[in-house]
Amino acid sequence: MTVKLEKYHEDYASAIENLIIDDAFVCEDIMGCLKEFPSCAMVARKEASMAAVGVYTGVSEKTSLTFYVHHAYRHQGIGSLLLRALEKEMAEKGIQEVVCDYMVDDSISVFLGRRGYEAWFRSTHMIFSGTLEMPSSPSISPYVDSDYPYVQKILSESFHRMRLHVGLQSSLSAPSEEERFSFLKKAEDIFVLRSEDEILAVAMVEGNEIDKIAVAVDNQGKGYGKLLLSHTVKALLDRGFDEVTLWVVKGNPAQVLYEHFGFKVHRLHEFVHKRLQK
Repeated sequence: MTVKLEKYHEDYASAIENLIIDDAFVCEDIMGCLKEFPSCAMVARKEASMAAVGVYTGVSEKTSLTFYVHHAYRHQGIGSLLLRALEKEMAEKGIQEVVCDYMVDDSISVFLGRRGYEAWFRSTHMIFSGTLEMPSSPSISPYVDSDYPYVQKILSESFHRMRLHVGLQSSLSAPSEEERFSFLKKAEDIFVLRSEDEILAVAMVEGNEIDKIAVAVDNQGKGYGKLLLSHTVKALLDRGFDEVTLWVVKGNPAQVLYEHFGFKVHRLHEFVHKRLQK
């Protein structure tokens, strides 16, 4: 039977949801990417049946790629065909590097390793569910634009320190007007812990996920992270979410804080990357 690759069309959404019906986590991820980046997706069909889908998250120097091949169509070369086509399209658009992640699985590691993907790091997906009773803290307030230089410095320095701690290459990120504008657009999803005129810590959320949480390097180990974590979790629960999620890089000491707080390990993912341009 012939395998046919096609650019994604929104009419395929229902068939793709049915394709990934056995993995709700991956299905939500891919469907969200398809909705946001429909022009960056391809599907593979075998005769009339949807067999696989892949999508990358826009055109930039580095982008993320996710793809899925249904169990019934694996080990038939369909994944390789789809991956090559996506990589070719990304390279033609000037993308320099692609990042991919998946729940730790030896067979997937072998598949991607043979195609030039190198191991990068592992990250744990954690979930908090239940209730949390706590008074609001007047020291935590919404983000305002004038906070940007201090918030950017905290995020840059704390994540740089964490990456070095777990053995990853790292450099300090520079402030930018583009980032400043993006922070202002999502100000209601940024919580800032203050002490008088000093900003001590910051948390950023997206939906029910704590996307980032960081404490100023000079103020780490003083309980500020736990205070801000409590506030952020309660804020998301108060918004009506049944659970709160986050990712933590394997080896990051913050995982101990999350576990003590009540977060449970959900999935362990392998992150790999590949240079498309030499």
